[in-house]
Amino acid sequence: MRRRSCGVLRGTGNASPSAMSQPGCAAAQPERTARRHPTHQGTEMNQRPSQAPLPGLQEEPFRLLVESVRDYAIFMLDPEGRVQTWNQGAARIKGYGADEIVGRHFSCFYPAEAVACGWPEFELREAAASGRFEDEGWRVRKDGHRFWANVVITALYDVDGRLRGYAKVTRDLTERRRAEAAEESKRRMTEFLAMLAHELRNPLAPLRNATEILHSRPEDLTTVRWAAVMLERQVGLLTRLVDDL
Repeated sequence: MRRRSCGVLRGTGNASPSAMSQPGCAAAQPERTARRHPTHQGTEMNQRPSQAPLPGLQEEPFRLLVESVRDYAIFMLDPEGRVQTWNQGAARIKGYGADEIVGRHFSCFYPAEAVACGWPEFELREAAASGRFEDEGWRVRKDGHRFWANVVITALYDVDGRLRGYAKVTRDLTERRRAEAAEESKRRMTEFLAMLAHELRNPLAPLRNATEILHSRPEDLTTVRWAAVMLERQVGLLTRLVDDL
């Protein structure tokens, strides 16, 4: 007879590793079946089925896997959003020890403005309705510093379709975001310099023309006056461009 698992994902039937590490969330055991194979005499006989692995032996590798991951915060929430498990990655990324965070509501990981508008509860509702919710945004460490995170929340249902909690995986993308911001800043600077070069060329051409005319007709007072007006106007334009930088 199969044992029930509370780590079954809606629509997939696959158990979440973090869910399987919880008490009472053992993976479903394979049923014992009798296989028939033909004998040399053409008759069939029942082959003795192999013994099903013990639940503890199935759960232990998953528990060790989840708890040892350091690059991802992987933990479970109960249906109300309280933290139930904690791994090394969660401790490293968020700064809390397991004894400090287990039992607390996961909204403590969110900025005050997100909590005020009910964003954590919205995430759980969306995950419960769709089976999965993914988001990128600011989260808060224990020391109050913010970091940019990718968050995936998966609703966990038992075989009867009852919500048993959520698996939450958080990845710190702060360094990637900084690199992207630096690349964007570099791109904007390149565009700005290209625009500035274009704007500076516009008054430089008349300045060069006026200078050449002055050299060619220094005795022509009308030409000198025209060149002086042209030079003054273009110098004023250059001054405004520099002042606007």
